Amino acid sequence: MIAILIFGAIAGIGLGLVRFKIFALPPAIMIIAAGTFASGLASGLEFYFVGMTVLAAIVSLQIAFLLTFLAAGFVVARYLRIRSASNV
Repeated sequence: MIAILIFGAIAGIGLGLVRFKIFALPPAIMIIAAGTFASGLASGLEFYFVGMTVLAAIVSLQIAFLLTFLAAGFVVARYLRIRSASNV
């Protein structure tokens, strides 16, 4: 389960760094959910545990996307503020 959460977070960080719009999340969520569901069923886990793992992977994807998107926005805003102050 930890590996799936890390994979979801890495996918969210990747989407956030590329500065995709929020419309890129639904296809990524479906891919993560399908992969997690298939790997859980192939491992022979109980349905409840598979469902909780899918939800955890989706949440980690969204949180990582949001935090990375906000952090990149702050970095760009700071760069533009420093750049505009030096041009005066």
